[in-house]
Amino acid sequence: MLALLIYTVRAQPGRSAAAGFVIGLLRDALTPASFGAGALAHTLVGYLSSWAKAVFFAENVLVNGCLFFAGTWLRNLIVLLASGRLGGAQLGWELLVWSPIQSATTAAVGIIALWMFGRWVRVRRADA
Repeated sequence: MLALLIYTVRAQPGRSAAAGFVIGLLRDALTPASFGAGALAHTLVGYLSSWAKAVFFAENVLVNGCLFFAGTWLRNLIVLLASGRLGGAQLGWELLVWSPIQSATTAAVGIIALWMFGRWVRVRRADA
């Protein structure tokens, strides 16, 4: 998920959606009970995070951390709703407790990864 989010902030929306779809299919291959939910979730998150670069400054560490948090939480929301695995209190518990913990962990690791490898993933402007 983190690699997808790092890629999508720096890519075009169509390519980001395609990358999300491929990653979602690969993840769905490991969980055949809810096949398709991951592909849908990753495609939507890839597309929306790619559009986020037009709204926010993509090189800000805080914005990237918030994007990692929101992308992971949104992916979890879409997967849970599309798969229909959980309902009622279990769905609320998953979305309000476990998903924010997972999202915060993903954001922290993403910020560390950008700090360590920032030179290689920096947005490059084309010279005129």
